[in-house]
Amino acid sequence: MNTSSNTSSTTRRNRPAGRRRHLVGGAAALASVTVLAGVPAAGAGGGGSVVLPGPAFDITATPSGSVLVGVGGTVHEITRSGLVEIAEVPSTAGTPVNGLAARGARSTFAASAGVNEGAGGAVWQVTAGGARTIADIQAYELEHDPDVRLGDRWKHPDCEVLPLPDGTIGSPGPQSNPYKLTRVAGDEVLLADAAGNTVLSVRQDGTVELVAVLDPPVDENGNWRELFTLEDGTPCYVQPVATAVAMGPDGAVYVGELTGEPAVPGWSRIWRIDPGARGVTCPSDECAVAVDGRTSVVDLEFAPDGDLLVVELEQAGWLAGPEDAVGGAVLTCDVETGGCRTIEDGLPTPNAVTVGRHGQLWLLENILGAGPTVRPLNAP
Repeated sequence: MNTSSNTSSTTRRNRPAGRRRHLVGGAAALASVTVLAGVPAAGAGGGGSVVLPGPAFDITATPSGSVLVGVGGTVHEITRSGLVEIAEVPSTAGTPVNGLAARGARSTFAASAGVNEGAGGAVWQVTAGGARTIADIQAYELEHDPDVRLGDRWKHPDCEVLPLPDGTIGSPGPQSNPYKLTRVAGDEVLLADAAGNTVLSVRQDGTVELVAVLDPPVDENGNWRELFTLEDGTPCYVQPVATAVAMGPDGAVYVGELTGEPAVPGWSRIWRIDPGARGVTCPSDECAVAVDGRTSVVDLEFAPDGDLLVVELEQAGWLAGPEDAVGGAVLTCDVETGGCRTIEDGLPTPNAVTVGRHGQLWLLENILGAGPTVRPLNAP
């Protein structure tokens, strides 16, 4: 989903009025990092927690047991003495690091956010020697625009004409916002593209391949949920907004949704894509819902016991204002039965979880507060 619009467009929309709240980096419902700009540096907290000096959207555990974090546009390692900078990710649009997938002790794949028309969206290889672009995701989206041109072709480009966080109006698509990553065996990562509503395979040689296009959430009759209509009667649907991806122990790919405006609790799904499937639509014979009825999913990670860890940003929906917010949660879900249980709830805007070498869970939270925090999380 894209929360941008276009002042040059003459397209009029018939849509419900309402306050728009921009959240995390890029052009999907996760739109603005300006909320966190200028957060003062804070030192390490108690109990093994570390307060970060700027916006952060993902963490990843390395094979050596350390944890890497993207702070703004720079990747850091969290050490006993504090943060140690590894390298800057020089996005062409100055966008932050949205996703990480560790390769080694101080080596990781990283995704930089995309803003209007996907500007800045890319996947990188980051080491202590610097960062280099592996794949230009903006270019892929501009060429292919899968949720408009492929699958069920449910999205009209003019449905993307929405306000940007800086007060300007964006373009009507194609739109892309690379978000979370997960590593596949070898030099391949999978990418959840939030504004593109897709899952992509990205290889170190620069190859980008479509894994799946997600369809909109459905109502009780199985119909796509409509958000508003264009003046010509074209329907614009609630967007699925792919925000999280994980490789299951069964070899399948699991994908989590935030779901776009109006961000109603219970509309988010977690999909299971068959091992090796490419170019599929969700739902289809090769892609089905594994867990239903979730809310504002922003991260997935498999625990050592094979259950799926799920991070929900805000259980009242990511559009909830301070008077309505109840906090986010981390859950563990059985992907065979679809059942979930809560590990912790009432959390201040959690956004990522990672599993350390010895099974320790680490949580990134408070991403819209006075300093994102990385801390240990109780084991499920």
